[in-house]
Amino acid sequence: MENSIKPIEIDDDYADILKIKEQYAYRFGYTRPKEDLIAFKNRTIAAIASTIYDEYDLQFYTRKIFELLGYPYTGVKEWGFDGSLLHQALGTVKIEKDKSILYIWFQILEFVANSITRADDCSRQYAFVQKIAIALKLSGINAVICIDGEEYKFFPYSDAFFDKPMVVDVINWLSTYEKAQNQYRQALNDMLKGKYDRQVVDSLRLALELFLKQFLGNDKSLENQVKDLGVYLKNKNLSSEVSNMFFKLIDCYAKYNNSHAKHDDSVDENELDFLLYLTGSFIRFLIKINNKNMIVADS
Repeated sequence: MENSIKPIEIDDDYADILKIKEQYAYRFGYTRPKEDLIAFKNRTIAAIASTIYDEYDLQFYTRKIFELLGYPYTGVKEWGFDGSLLHQALGTVKIEKDKSILYIWFQILEFVANSITRADDCSRQYAFVQKIAIALKLSGINAVICIDGEEYKFFPYSDAFFDKPMVVDVINWLSTYEKAQNQYRQALNDMLKGKYDRQVVDSLRLALELFLKQFLGNDKSLENQVKDLGVYLKNKNLSSEVSNMFFKLIDCYAKYNNSHAKHDDSVDENELDFLLYLTGSFIRFLIKINNKNMIVADS
């Protein structure tokens, strides 16, 4: 699958701190506690510092990061990161105060990851991304850094429902459903920026609706897909219990979307989190049973 999105896996060569903490917890029989957001911020500031090799790097990152933070940049020349305007500014960002500030922090890290000069082996970029992946692993933050084509991007995930490959896999499964994939990506990007409103609800609904239109080969709205879906599922020899459950969930999903996408300016974060994974579950279910039948037919 071309341009598939893959979560960054932690390389053993970079995981010494993680190993120490996990092995110590194992020896003493306790669950390794999650680090707080301040520790995450400090680890990622150190990662940013490690990418700055000279005054030109420092000036470049200061200007761009100040723009992301909405700070004025005066163009003062500095020679090292320690004690610099950038160092001071990053230290004052309170990512623990509000999720919207944490999402700006992700934007900064994503920008740095994709701005590092790429040598032949991409070693500087690789080292930085490894440090970010480890900082995420040590924290309890519901986000994952992935490679998407040639770019590094953060995506949200919630281990309250599924593990992180669920979100990533849905995007990859939608690789041949471009319109639906674009809407699903839009919902993810908005959630990562801290938006929990009707626009995200609408993007998720559109992702499912556009997927079903292409999957079933028609141009019907989500509410009017019941008949075609019924015929499709019947031909797959599914149990009546599973088919009925699927239709009930689709019906509740459509009603929720019609209500909240049209009337509410804000949506409960936990409800939207659930809606994200429910959308992915619908798509995953249909693609898997379709692929299963294709394999049987080919054999």
